[in-house]
Amino acid sequence: MNSTGGSYGDQRSILHVGPFVLSETRHARGFTTGRHVHERASLNLVLAGGYAETMAGSSSTVPAGGALGKPAWETHANDFRHAGARCLLLELPATTSALLREVTDVFDVPAPIDARDVLGTAAALRRAMRDSAAGGVDALLTVESLAYDIVMRLSRVVRATEERRPDAWLRRVRELLHDLPPSDITLARLGAEVGRHPAHVARTFHARHACTVGAYLRRLQIVRAAALLQHTDASISWVAAEVGLYDHSHLTRLFRQRTGLVPREYRLRHRATRVPETTRG
Repeated sequence: MNSTGGSYGDQRSILHVGPFVLSETRHARGFTTGRHVHERASLNLVLAGGYAETMAGSSSTVPAGGALGKPAWETHANDFRHAGARCLLLELPATTSALLREVTDVFDVPAPIDARDVLGTAAALRRAMRDSAAGGVDALLTVESLAYDIVMRLSRVVRATEERRPDAWLRRVRELLHDLPPSDITLARLGAEVGRHPAHVARTFHARHACTVGAYLRRLQIVRAAALLQHTDASISWVAAEVGLYDHSHLTRLFRQRTGLVPREYRLRHRATRVPETTRG
């Protein structure tokens, strides 16, 4: 199980700038992956070709001009058997994804996004990424601005699509899962907040996200724990309590199930490999 960021394909022009890790990827026709996870949330924009992705128990086809967001630590598999693909990959480390999701849902909704209107911006971003090696701060600001533009424009597409759905209240349920302390979250509380029966909340959330409310919340807890492990020296027990888990052993069990590492191993690995958030590479 791969627990890094990046891509199993040919990954090029990797650039760390602002909150993003940006790269161009290529996958040959016939290539497939097994089930795996990445520790970064991601948005994959298909420039040419296409692929199928199985995530959260359902499969989606993403053609050229489409995009697919994926939360951190989401188990998935990719299938390029019918066509290769050339993509632009925008990734977010755990600490920055928590900040960006206050203004965008593109990493939370497991459904393809119509991204044809941002292909021109994506082409400009790719050129800016290549030019940034010879540029200075201005060049990096251009890259970061274009990346934000893509994310925010696709966020508006997602929002407009969701607002036309009869279950548009699910957006509020997701917000509550991100914002409320885990100890305050119950199906009864969620149902009361959105004016729906708890059983209807549970059933509709599962149908839309292909996972239960509890599974979604556990993934959020792992993402938060990963950020605290990487960026603080707090004890494992404190981290467990901070993200709403019972104790050290509870966090260790869930963290190993999702990432393949125990918290101490994850912390040591990332202390050894941490990179600045704004670098050329």
